[in-house]
Amino acid sequence: MSLLSRLFVLCLVAGVTLLSIGLFWYVGSAESRRVYEPIRIERTALLGGVLQDALTGFVRAGLPLEDFSGFEHRAAGILEIDSTILSASVVDAKGAIVFCEARGGGDCAPPDLTSAAPRLVRPKVTEVLGVKSVLAEDGTVWLDLPLSDKFGYAGSVVLSVDLAQIDEEIGTYLRPALAIIAAGLVVFLAALAWRSRAGPAALGQAMRPMFFGMLGVVLLAMVGSMFLLYEQGKVGQAEGLARSLAGRLASATELGLKLSDFMGLDQALMAYRGINPDISEIALIRDGAVLLHNDPDQVGHTHIRSFDRLVFELPLPQPEGTEAVLLMVELPIRVVLEALWDGARNFAALFFGCTLLSLTLFGAVRAQVADRGPSAGDTAANQSLDLAKPAYFLAVMADAATWGFLPEVSQELATEMGLGPGWVPLPFPLYFASLTAALIPTAGWTRRHGFRTVAMVGLALVAGGMGLLAWSHDYWSLLAGRAITGFGQGMMLVAIQTYAFALLPVTERAKAASVQVLGYNGGMIAGAAIGGLLAVFNPDADVVAMASALAIAALIYARIAIPAMPASQPQDAKPADSSKADMGAGLTALFGDRGFISALFLVGVSSKFILAGVSLFAVPLILFNAGYEDDHIGQALMLFAMVTFATTSLTPRLTAAGWGSRTLLISGMVLLGSGIAGFGWLTGPSVSEVLAGGWHGVAVACAIIALGAGQGLIAAPVIAHVADTRGAQAVGRDRTLAVYRLVERLGHVAGPIGMAPLLALAAGSASVLIPIGATIAGFAVVFAVVAAGTDRARERSG
Repeated sequence: MSLLSRLFVLCLVAGVTLLSIGLFWYVGSAESRRVYEPIRIERTALLGGVLQDALTGFVRAGLPLEDFSGFEHRAAGILEIDSTILSASVVDAKGAIVFCEARGGGDCAPPDLTSAAPRLVRPKVTEVLGVKSVLAEDGTVWLDLPLSDKFGYAGSVVLSVDLAQIDEEIGTYLRPALAIIAAGLVVFLAALAWRSRAGPAALGQAMRPMFFGMLGVVLLAMVGSMFLLYEQGKVGQAEGLARSLAGRLASATELGLKLSDFMGLDQALMAYRGINPDISEIALIRDGAVLLHNDPDQVGHTHIRSFDRLVFELPLPQPEGTEAVLLMVELPIRVVLEALWDGARNFAALFFGCTLLSLTLFGAVRAQVADRGPSAGDTAANQSLDLAKPAYFLAVMADAATWGFLPEVSQELATEMGLGPGWVPLPFPLYFASLTAALIPTAGWTRRHGFRTVAMVGLALVAGGMGLLAWSHDYWSLLAGRAITGFGQGMMLVAIQTYAFALLPVTERAKAASVQVLGYNGGMIAGAAIGGLLAVFNPDADVVAMASALAIAALIYARIAIPAMPASQPQDAKPADSSKADMGAGLTALFGDRGFISALFLVGVSSKFILAGVSLFAVPLILFNAGYEDDHIGQALMLFAMVTFATTSLTPRLTAAGWGSRTLLISGMVLLGSGIAGFGWLTGPSVSEVLAGGWHGVAVACAIIALGAGQGLIAAPVIAHVADTRGAQAVGRDRTLAVYRLVERLGHVAGPIGMAPLLALAAGSASVLIPIGATIAGFAVVFAVVAAGTDRARERSG
């Protein structure tokens, strides 16, 4: 391999690696801010809760706020415990400041706490503590903790928090991870350069394991740093309360009082534990023995530490001559793991998406450096296909990156323009109609102009359609953008399919057909995973702009990497032209065959209706309305695509095991119906209240798995079933499949149009999916009856 070729390959591999590392770092740092900022603000709210409890008891006794004594001492203690707190004040019911304690003589006047500024406190904390927060323009977070007397609202405790200082704490914990990743990257590039000296074969063998090793280093460094960060945050919450309690006790013990002189100390421990429900144990311990505990049965016993607990201990000041007393607070380690879970799940989705992207691009790298002509297992045709695959993969990936939030965007933009709910689904059938319109002419364009030219035009349309929405971001731009993008995607679909069939011999038709299927599913999985994550941390318009930029990058790749050669004519004989009369007779024979009609409408069109109307339109919209974040919605679509992909790959083995196409289709329709009905039932309000938190997500995931498995069992077997009908035998397999694929697109177009009014009539309730699922299951029964009848008729005629 020449020095220039080595440098070119090293730059490609390094670019893919840096892109993946950059995504991991961006998502990890953004996820750290999303999780840690609420933890730290919750700590401030917990400290404020101590002050809130004292003032609430005072005003409920009927005493005026201004008569409360000791505020300055208590507030100064809170500011000393938490350095991010800038001020603590008390305002009365009219908003006038009654007390104020500010760090460095700062301002205590809060902004309007009723403004529509971002809320940074988690909903759980808001519900438990009654905390509302406002982010001011200077980066200060203001917390409002209300005070209530016997007659209602009596005032508030107001705390201000320096968000920049919290972000600096995050940076302190992430900087070691950055150093580890940088060192690993240097080693990775050096090893790659050394390996390239041995030739292209050695480099090709080393690329993938070294890349995954580098991603492993990134994952371990990021997850480890995030765990330590969240541990510090959770322990810090317990530490803040412990120091607050210790401060109150110290004010008495410094006067010479003993702990035994206190009344109601056990109730005080229970009250502090009630302020932070995450605390599992809070106790006073002397020489290993429990003096006081939130669980009275533990008093007098030796305290035994558990390995699954996070412990904070603080010695209390005691009079001279007495044994030291420890204030011990324990938290279950699961509170840290729960905080880490979202980040770990996002990393897993990102890892899977980066894996698919790297495998596709590394295949192109190997083809780029390989010798032209036959080699060990690779032909020139396979090398050309490997160079073409990334263009289609990136086109699908760019589009799929927006699917998780497009229903939400359409709903918001239509509402902004005062349009009715019937306008919400229109971009989706328009997209599929435009995609269908591109199917017919593109094959001829590819044969005449070559794959590279057609792919560049298609990618330009994909980039332009999404760029139009990102630039204008209104409903009409959404309509136009989806139509343009759909036509570009249709061009890419047919171009890659035509190119593969033109390059590979007749004996490799199955491989040629798999190029488009695998590229589509891989691009959808990677795009849904990465796009969903980016949508959490960026405005929707920015994510669409990123997707457009990705399509532009794919266009540049197509121009540089794909050879400028036209696709050759298909190697099998082209069928002779038929007369219009023969064509009309053929169509009559097809649509007169019950087997063809039942497979077309009961299975083909209905499954595409569900794919476009339920899986890609209704599911994201319902999950968004149910409160799921964009990353969760993206992961749901990724899970759907992964299961569809895996099940489609499994169908040849099931066929070899004796499962006929009819059995597979019936099973697929039953799974599809049960998945739809299950999703509708599980996302309904009654079940959502019972299965709260993670269990609800697991149940919804099971329904999505059923949806994906159903689609996977239908996708390939329905083609085989249609090709084996009596109508296909009379008309010809190729013409039958062409008619089937064209009519099948009606399901894509009708799906969103049909689902939108149903959702509107049900006021957005997912329960409308239950009868749809039952209908699909009914279609399976009707199809089974019709298929059995056609089989008996065929046996009699045979």
